[in-house]
Amino acid sequence: EALKQIDYLIDGMVAPSYEHLNFAALWAASEDVLGMFETVYPDHVHIEHRTIESFFTLDQYKQWFHQAVTSLYTQLEGLRRYSPTLLMVLSFINRNFTTDLSLSQLAEYAYTNASTLSSEFNTEMGMSLSEYVTSLRIQKAQELLLRTDMTVSEIAEASGFSGAKYFREIFKKQTGMSPQQYRDQ
Repeated sequence: EALKQIDYLIDGMVAPSYEHLNFAALWAASEDVLGMFETVYPDHVHIEHRTIESFFTLDQYKQWFHQAVTSLYTQLEGLRRYSPTLLMVLSFINRNFTTDLSLSQLAEYAYTNASTLSSEFNTEMGMSLSEYVTSLRIQKAQELLLRTDMTVSEIAEASGFSGAKYFREIFKKQTGMSPQQYRDQ
């Protein structure tokens, strides 16, 4: 089905127009979509990206896009799949988890309303949006505690927490130990 959509976009919309701007828009959109999958499934999905200049013809691009999507679906085999809305939101969160994220902001980004997004997120993820963001921030903090000599305050800031005290409280609640205990262990 995805390959049929690609064919429709290329053969039905871009090719008849003979407009480079239309091709550039399609290429940018395809990069965004493929990038979302890489962001949401970082340990499982890798796409061989190419620059727009590397395509001499539209057929070359179409062939590459078919291969990229086929490879993507192969790499996603056996993994949990998300709705398009949740894929967009998870990608945005994973790229921006250190900033202040609100449900209304994410709903606007995903072209839905906050109530629908909250319900869909809870259903698909089995946790609230705020719980997911907190777990992502804790995961990042754990990596920094193990791989750097940054102070706890620096790690709190780099992980998206509003302050070191709040970070210590949440970290202990989530892991059962203080950040320093985690690092020492």
